Amino acid sequence: TINRPNLPGEACKVIQHELEFPNPYANPPNFPNFRLGPLDDSPCDTLGLNNLPSADFRPDLSDTSSRTFQFWDISAYAPDGWQWDFGDPLSAANTSQEQHPVHTFSAPGFYTVCLTASNAYAADTRCKVVEVRAVSAHEAGDAAADLHVYPNPTTGILHLPPGGGRERRAELYDWSGRLVFAAATLEDRLDLGRQTPGVYLLRIVQPDGREVKQARIVIQRH
Repeated sequence: TINRPNLPGEACKVIQHELEFPNPYANPPNFPNFRLGPLDDSPCDTLGLNNLPSADFRPDLSDTSSRTFQFWDISAYAPDGWQWDFGDPLSAANTSQEQHPVHTFSAPGFYTVCLTASNAYAADTRCKVVEVRAVSAHEAGDAAADLHVYPNPTTGILHLPPGGGRERRAELYDWSGRLVFAAATLEDRLDLGRQTPGVYLLRIVQPDGREVKQARIVIQRH
């Protein structure tokens, strides 16, 4: 899993063998669509087509502050101009023309972030709702990335690393630091289907109470 593919070197946070499948998994090679547009003035552009941008972006939560987001432009078809509106009128820097801007939101809440990608031929706008949560005191001192679970995001069932048949304690905290779920389990899975969709901190405490691993997880609706 490449968690931050736009960053170079170790900063991209590659996790090998993160996903464990219950059965052998094999699949033909995957050839992704790189969304390459017409090559202007090339022999391949015999129809005289133009690159009409298709705007898209990915918000990436900062590791150091739950109100700071890195926004990655993933627009297609050769845009060369970017106009961002973070939907945060209380911020002095509510807009940006950078391709990959960083924005710290003024307060927790829901914000509609819009990107307009453009070139000489056209412009296209894409908007997404970003949820900004308060920093919990429990999470602030740790990046919460040392426990590998799947699937993440999950709609309910969450698979844990093997526990060797030992009883472990699972604790789920919301972003205000409130404990919303706790259970002792011998199994290598948790059923979180009754929890409200959102972002949580999951802690797994070993029987001796000294070894604690944790991860940031997302629970989605079915």
